[in-house]
Amino acid sequence: MDVLNHKSKQSQSGFSLMETLLALAIMSVASLALFQSTAALLRLSDRTINAALRTQDVSVLQKSFNGLVGGLVPAWSKDTANLFTGTPTGFSGLTRTPFHTLDIRLTPFRMALENNGSGSALIYRSGKVEWALKTFSDTNARFSYLGADNVWRPSWPPENTPEPGSFGDAQFYDPPVFPLAIRLQAMERRSGKGVVWIAYINYLDELPNLGEFSG
Repeated sequence: MDVLNHKSKQSQSGFSLMETLLALAIMSVASLALFQSTAALLRLSDRTINAALRTQDVSVLQKSFNGLVGGLVPAWSKDTANLFTGTPTGFSGLTRTPFHTLDIRLTPFRMALENNGSGSALIYRSGKVEWALKTFSDTNARFSYLGADNVWRPSWPPENTPEPGSFGDAQFYDPPVFPLAIRLQAMERRSGKGVVWIAYINYLDELPNLGEFSG
């Protein structure tokens, strides 16, 4: 009976201190591994979400840029301040689709690339409005302008009228008010990838009846 009581007491004594410490150590290691895995997944999720938001922002910005350029309208010849001009670092003129308002009206603006030391900032200005739209890591981001001869030029109006065909009659005409398209080029140093935006000008489209919106 004494032997049976002794064995019964041993079976009911529970875990030893060493077994408890070992179990705690195993649980600590497993918890640490789980915590690190969860933290890594959260960081990856944050990076994915941020990348998606940046992509979405760039897509929206590029679409707005296309709308601004597509809405260019010629200014009156006497309105020299608003005649379209383009250089490698910016262009200005009149548009019916400005960035800063949904009102359909002719609005003077300027789009500029400004070197800020670490990159090129894309700046939109119209009246008292000044918006920094995006910064490219390339300090040499540039605009260029497409002529009817399919040649990209660094400025507009060009020195010579683009020759669209083989008739040789371009010498008898003035350079067109607008190029066919405007291109923005930059190189992102962080990714090593080039950024190219091309926006086409639709100034030959029928203009809206602006009198309906002036009252």
